[in-house]
Amino acid sequence: MDASGMQSVTRRKSLKAIATTGGVLGLSGCSALVPGRGSEYPSESITINIPFGKGGQTDLETRLIADFLQDELDASISVTNNPEAGGAVNYQQFSSADPDGYTLSAFWYPVIATHPQVLDSFDYDPDAFTLLGQFSQVPLNIMTGYDSDIERLPDIVDLAEEQAVTMGFTGPVAPVAIPMLQLQDSVDLSIDPVFVGGGGALATEAQAGRVDVAANTFDTTANNFAAERTKPVSILSEPNEELISYYEETQGISISEDMFVTEYPDLVENPPLMTSMKGLMGPPGLPDDIQEVLVEALRSIMSEDTGWYEEMRNIGSYPTPTFGEELEQKWDDYKSQFDPYIPTLQEFAAEHR
Repeated sequence: MDASGMQSVTRRKSLKAIATTGGVLGLSGCSALVPGRGSEYPSESITINIPFGKGGQTDLETRLIADFLQDELDASISVTNNPEAGGAVNYQQFSSADPDGYTLSAFWYPVIATHPQVLDSFDYDPDAFTLLGQFSQVPLNIMTGYDSDIERLPDIVDLAEEQAVTMGFTGPVAPVAIPMLQLQDSVDLSIDPVFVGGGGALATEAQAGRVDVAANTFDTTANNFAAERTKPVSILSEPNEELISYYEETQGISISEDMFVTEYPDLVENPPLMTSMKGLMGPPGLPDDIQEVLVEALRSIMSEDTGWYEEMRNIGSYPTPTFGEELEQKWDDYKSQFDPYIPTLQEFAAEHR
């Protein structure tokens, strides 16, 4: 690691390497002449910011993309972590980055959208960023300790009739905050929030029984399910056979349909179905020609014949490559789900800050 705090990504053999008659390997990559700039992009090192700490799923997925991307572009790529304020400091700084393609950032929706609307210290516009590609998307879930008597969502509701349910969050604007507020309203559930920094600590609190349940993204907690530290109680989505088979095959996690929140229509009239989206973006105003180079590179990387899918499986992530208008539409759809709850989230955060 150098003095700037950046860590160079370990290079792999290029996915685009071709052998010449002399036995020398050449890189075709995706570099292109950028109109009006007189040089190929990229012609210098690229930095990718990660708005979370080292070792988490967002960090692992972004480093994997950076590793593949530097080979695809035949460029040096460095990554740097900036987890302060749940990534909001990174997004704030990134909102004024030079739109030259040499500073990129990972994003995690919905956190990127809720922070500037809830926390007074931040005023960036999440819709101004340049979306390049999504690499994963997983549902949110409620979990409990492996030995807990709580098994499914009805058990939580029954417990709430006797007492307030202690629920662990990573913070008052965590990705699961709005869905939990939705669930609380839908089933008249009384939740006593307990804030614990970091997904690992959250699982520890649930395992130790210091909270009745905890809520987080499924990929962040899947390794704890596999290790039988915690168990999923409710998955906040409709049943997804592909997701079920993916986690059963890669981590041996048994997922049944009665874990999905939509399986209880008599109990939950308006089930929360929000997911988390993670991907790569550029700063506001990134020129179209640079966007094209980066998106084409990501499309090439995130195909089933490059090894990227397999390596995503190896780190316990569920690959969901999405680009262009489809990604923009997803972003807008989730925004329409979240926005009505922003005032409630603001009150919740103010009360528990």
